[in-house]
Amino acid sequence: MTKAEQASIVSTELVEGVTIARVHCPAVREREAGVIQGEVIAAAAESSSRVAIDFSRVTMLPSVGLGMLISLSNACRKSGGKLALFGLDENLTQLLRLSNLDRLLIVTPDQKKAIKKVS
Repeated sequence: MTKAEQASIVSTELVEGVTIARVHCPAVREREAGVIQGEVIAAAAESSSRVAIDFSRVTMLPSVGLGMLISLSNACRKSGGKLALFGLDENLTQLLRLSNLDRLLIVTPDQKKAIKKVS
């Protein structure tokens, strides 16, 4: 996959010492999950594994996407950091609640609060 194709799925930037990953696709399926996980892990080294992911453009998160979030959360914790999610719509927030992943993952309404939670 080319860098341009990867950039159409996720982009990362460093904000206040936290890696912000912005997911650009509406659904996180197997292909997208692999790209997102790879890009986030690579970028997380710059922020001591303190990561916040923007899901404001995502409307569909099947089981492979949920698995990716668990793996990323575990990887961040293992490296001494934290993972937070923000910008989730009501359906995705409810999905995390129903699957009890809201107990494992940090979910905030916006970027500012996500940065605060992982800092």
